[in-house]
Amino acid sequence: MYRRELVERLDPALFEMKVYDWMFNITVAQDGMIGYLPAIMSVYRVHPSGAWSAKTPDEWRPELLGLIDAYNEYLDFKFDSEFQPCKAALESSVIKPKVSVLLVTYNQEKFIHQALNGVIMQQTDFDFEIVVADDHSDDSTLDIVNEYVPNNPNIRILPAGERIGITRNYQRGFEACRGEYVAVLEGDDYWISPKKLELTSVFLDQYPECPLCFHRIVRHDEVTDRVMMHPPFGTATESVFFTASQLVRDNFIGNFSSCTYRREAINKLDPQLWQLKVREWPFNIVVAQQGPIGFIPEIMSVYRAHPGGIWSTKTEDEQQPEILELIDAYNKYLDFKFDSDFQVFKRVWLPEKRAWFPETTESPGAERRPALPRWRRWIGPFIPPVLVTLAGRIYHRATRVE
Repeated sequence: MYRRELVERLDPALFEMKVYDWMFNITVAQDGMIGYLPAIMSVYRVHPSGAWSAKTPDEWRPELLGLIDAYNEYLDFKFDSEFQPCKAALESSVIKPKVSVLLVTYNQEKFIHQALNGVIMQQTDFDFEIVVADDHSDDSTLDIVNEYVPNNPNIRILPAGERIGITRNYQRGFEACRGEYVAVLEGDDYWISPKKLELTSVFLDQYPECPLCFHRIVRHDEVTDRVMMHPPFGTATESVFFTASQLVRDNFIGNFSSCTYRREAINKLDPQLWQLKVREWPFNIVVAQQGPIGFIPEIMSVYRAHPGGIWSTKTEDEQQPEILELIDAYNKYLDFKFDSDFQVFKRVWLPEKRAWFPETTESPGAERRPALPRWRRWIGPFIPPVLVTLAGRIYHRATRVE
């Protein structure tokens, strides 16, 4: 309760600022003491639609720090010595995780338990957060996630008032991450190694030139119960680094849930990229402009192909037009820098449509690297990597002879 005469004497400029009770009362108290009655006479209601109480600490903490700075300056720093300990306490309570796990979900109530359990089981010697970017699911996905929050305070659920689509959901998810590295997990996939976050972060620590790294995965087709390893090469691979050009020719990564990115590399991306359809393969090609792609030959996650999957349920005839559309869009976005590599991918991925695409024109002296036929991708998981490599070399020699 205020004396009206004191309120009327307040500087009109005060009301040009954000007025909240704490700062307002500090200002009013310039003219006298604050009285206190020990009786309980009212109820402060905390509810989901409250302007302040509904906010998470991550939302109200920066706002409160901004208020302190604004009122400290307004009051000519008269209480600076008192404000500074408040700021220090707020700033020290900010979680600074080494890794952010970006969990991207939409109507995945059947799978979200397994996805979250695979994250929570991670064994690390650093803090990590779980950022849940749910695209306004209309099933119980978020209800299940909320069950985990009380025992896992490192879970942050991003608000979603409406469905925004895959691209925008990824964009806001990446923007919300605070870790040095961002490990992506799609809600219908799951991790099977408790050391995944540890191994990927150690790799990126060791190779600062890499903007991202990935590892091997198990591809499980739930309809046929078929299991395959991807990529087919593993510990026998000759290098732990790959280029964007190599990725254009063959999507050996194959799944967002195997990727860990440097957040600074994501922050450097051209904002115009988010005007395109963001899918794992072309997105990683763009990120790889910043440096080599790191590869860890461990199998650490499962990519689940199931009837409700956005991509895995499509037939090859349905996938082809979308792939071609993505290729054309990203080829143009990248100023045709990888045009010859994209043409190689087209001829290999669509062998029956080979006549549609003109022969690749390469600069004089450039190394010609014929891509392997599609059979390598299918038989690779079932024969030793050495034999796959040998078969590939024979194929390349035969192609050069032709």
